[in-house]
Amino acid sequence: MPAKWRAFVPARGAWWRLVAAASSYVLLVALALTMIAKLRVVRGADGVDFWLGRWLAVCAADVVWFCTLAAACAFAERYSRLVQLITIPVAVIVATCALINAGYLSISGEQLSPAVIALGVERINDVGRILDATLFARPLPVAACTLVLAAIPVLAWWRLRPAWRESAQLRAHAAATSAAFALVVMLIAPRSQEYGVARLDETAVPRTLWGLVRGDAGGTAALFAGYVPRDLVDKSAIEQLRAGARPNVVLVILESVRRDEITLASPTAPARAPNLLALAARGLELTNARAVVPHTTKSVWSMLCGRLPLMQTAIYEASSTIDAQCVPEILDAAGWRTGFFQSAIGTFEHRPRLVRRLGFRHFVAAEHISNQITGYLASDDQTLLDPVTRWIDEQPNAPFMVTVLTSGTHHPYALPPAVAARVRAEGSPGGTDRERYHRLVENQDVLLGGIVRALEQRGLLERTIIVVLGDHG
Repeated sequence: MPAKWRAFVPARGAWWRLVAAASSYVLLVALALTMIAKLRVVRGADGVDFWLGRWLAVCAADVVWFCTLAAACAFAERYSRLVQLITIPVAVIVATCALINAGYLSISGEQLSPAVIALGVERINDVGRILDATLFARPLPVAACTLVLAAIPVLAWWRLRPAWRESAQLRAHAAATSAAFALVVMLIAPRSQEYGVARLDETAVPRTLWGLVRGDAGGTAALFAGYVPRDLVDKSAIEQLRAGARPNVVLVILESVRRDEITLASPTAPARAPNLLALAARGLELTNARAVVPHTTKSVWSMLCGRLPLMQTAIYEASSTIDAQCVPEILDAAGWRTGFFQSAIGTFEHRPRLVRRLGFRHFVAAEHISNQITGYLASDDQTLLDPVTRWIDEQPNAPFMVTVLTSGTHHPYALPPAVAARVRAEGSPGGTDRERYHRLVENQDVLLGGIVRALEQRGLLERTIIVVLGDHG
């Protein structure tokens, strides 16, 4: 009986032969990248007690998929080396999709889909900026890793000098055994109760590739007939606004700020927000509001238009096919000045088009303020204070509505020079992404304090409604 069991166990060195062959090695690298990206997400997820076990569980489907494909390639290559003309390109295509998925998963926490691929092609300039700020920001480590990855199969082949047919058979056996073991894990492992982790259970690569072949990258936005009714506020209500008290409105939207990370939720929270605390103490705090979708453009659309966004990755809310009456348009018609100020670059996600669609008359983005861009879209949020106050001072007696959208707390959480210098001077922690995120939240709180003081100095504070909220968590 022991001898029979040993027949199912790959021979010694069989796994090394997976590294020495091009098709299987490329697929193993793709599997490793996928597992590393999933590890990053699982380690950072809330509600995961035994992260190692959960990580192995969510990677089981990937091991099954990549190892089954590696086994199939090795089995086919037994018959002729010419089969590599098919197996190697297939492996490269699969690995390329896996690489894109790993990058997208590391940044967003979501896996790839045909719709995301289509969106990336449509917004290729934005994708280029993201790559410049992440992957290409450290060219030497990237080049070193690439060189090591390229050298491994060459060294393995030189060391083993495997006989072709025998090696292919051993590779197929090793890959199939790994796939079978992972299949057992996949079948018996309980599904995570944490939604963000449970979505990692499936492998995205075959679904994405098959969706692209079938042409599933599009959405249903072409069928969208428009919001009905188009106007939620009629002309008589707008005239009542014009004849009323007409207070100023300041809407401060904090990018990706979670309440439980700031001292508004607890004195021991890691991000200090004294100005927000002071504002909450003298006003009204709502803790049961919910973001409709974790996407800034779509969330801003719902905030200012009172409509649900289209639940697709494409930013149709900024396109000419979407039309609805929004708060800035209403206030503009009633005599308010309207301005939208953001510390992010304006070209990202077609923001000028969205601002016009919302009904704002004035728009200022990072390009108009500073040439110091951190990451791939953000600048120092405090640079918004001067342009906002100058715009208010242009017509000090006219009512206004101004929206201020921050960006520093957006991935990749890069500290602007002034913030980095302050962090060093104070000795505050800023080594990890999460610590930098906290410091950037504090920087936004300083901006909020500056806006409140500017209104107070101009005698406008008592007749201004200030609303502070996060676009999403």
